[in-house]
Amino acid sequence: MGRQVWRMRYGFNWPLKKGWGGYLLQPIPCLHCQSGCSTTEQCPCCEGEGQKYPRIEPPGYEVEEFPDWENDRNYGWQMWENTSEGSPISPVCKSREELAHWLADNKASAFGHSTATYGQWLAMIKQGSAVSMVVTEGGHLLSGVEFASTIQEEQMEQIERDVPPTKEQS
Repeated sequence: MGRQVWRMRYGFNWPLKKGWGGYLLQPIPCLHCQSGCSTTEQCPCCEGEGQKYPRIEPPGYEVEEFPDWENDRNYGWQMWENTSEGSPISPVCKSREELAHWLADNKASAFGHSTATYGQWLAMIKQGSAVSMVVTEGGHLLSGVEFASTIQEEQMEQIERDVPPTKEQS
């Protein structure tokens, strides 16, 4: 993937850039295959590998899964990288804007050694996640964070073109 925003409880203090242990668990035998599924078939659980890699997600919510019933005041915003083993790359911040400032001010990695501006981080945070990188038609490499901001700008321009003028504007 690339970069992903999580809603984490205040006080969550996993070390920055340390892989989340729940993503590094050893494989276990596929119970579906053990109950009679032939691994020569395409098992719907393990895709014929005969084993599964369990995952324990961090103790928070992906932005798009944040439940309506949860008290928003108990949760902040945190950026994670999920290209490798998955780890937080920022502390838990009080708002999307604070998170974007922290990431830009601390020159957090948007992809590899690439960083991003406050505006680029904020656009990506509003989307919830971004791929690692994008190759444009012209062959330019962009971090997913930078690309997310260009997409948002293009969408806003399209919306502005599509919205009919109000009576005051006519």
